Amino acid sequence: DVFELVIDGKELSLSGDSHCCYIAIDAISTDLVHWALEDGENQQSFTFFLTVIRDHLHCPVWSITSDLGRARCFLSPVETLFPDARHQACIVHFFGRFFPRMGIVSHTHRDQHRVLRQLLSATLMASSLLDATQQRDYLISQRHRFTTPIQRAAIASLLRNFSRYTQHFNEPNLPRDTNLAENIFGRLQQSIAAFRGLPHRVAAYNILKIWFWFYRTSPLVNSTLETRKNRSPLQLNGFHHGPHWLPKTQ
Repeated sequence: DVFELVIDGKELSLSGDSHCCYIAIDAISTDLVHWALEDGENQQSFTFFLTVIRDHLHCPVWSITSDLGRARCFLSPVETLFPDARHQACIVHFFGRFFPRMGIVSHTHRDQHRVLRQLLSATLMASSLLDATQQRDYLISQRHRFTTPIQRAAIASLLRNFSRYTQHFNEPNLPRDTNLAENIFGRLQQSIAAFRGLPHRVAAYNILKIWFWFYRTSPLVNSTLETRKNRSPLQLNGFHHGPHWLPKTQ
């Protein structure tokens, strides 16, 4: 079997410091393939994270869906360590990065912002690669209309990474966003809030290890897919476990 990974990193606040938690999720089974707690989100830590997946877990990776990483730090490690993998850039992160900064209410450039938001959405939310390409070409023809720094940055990012944002058109099962990983982080952060924060790194690592194991073995009772409903990610990945998997204590 090959893996279609959804990878994301999230900053976690520990006592006296901040760290980055990376997770790699199998898009088919939703099972956790690998996770790590690193000092920060950067090219060096992400390279090490992918190296473990390739050289220690020996995962045959068919595709990777991720955002671009802080300062585009995810791009080079993916190209170097998994040069044959399809790399899809998360379109939700694109919207989240640029759209809030292109307001359309009570703003000097609101009309330009509104038009550009429509053009960018039409390109990234296209129904086919042909449609996306045509929308991109039309955007290029209208590029001279958008002159503010944020408008130019959004257009440049889309054009520079167009092949990554549209990779999913060539692979029907390839997610075009990292929502799967974001949802897991959302649940994790709720738990962290209940803990009233995380303690120092060693204790935090042990808490995360237990939390991720509960995630892997808990049934997906709210899944909208019947093939996943009431089955745990670990079961969906082909491993069977009973309801009483914790060892008995005296």
